Amino acid sequence: AIGIPFPDGDLSTDSTIIYGLADIGSGVLGETLSRGPYPLERNIDGVKYPRPHHATGDSTDTVMGACRNGTIQRFGGSNVIYGGAGNKILAAALGEVACSIQHKVGGA
Repeated sequence: AIGIPFPDGDLSTDSTIIYGLADIGSGVLGETLSRGPYPLERNIDGVKYPRPHHATGDSTDTVMGACRNGTIQRFGGSNVIYGGAGNKILAAALGEVACSIQHKVGGA
């Protein structure tokens, strides 16, 4: 199961939970999850946000900055902000981004 605390990328809606189990099925609890179109409109500028996109948060921690920089140096593209860990994981699972860069609770 993936919990999406900010299904619309902000605090305007309640949370969503997406769940699934191989050979049994999947579903959604909570708010309807609206996705796309991708890339996100705020990241559509291909010059400012070249692809591939790498989902990240807005942490200013030095380790997180090094991770983001290392990803761009190795794979190219750009870091794009996705709110909430679940949104980053889901974006990577759906192929909306090439990877998800996250930190543990309490820091990098």
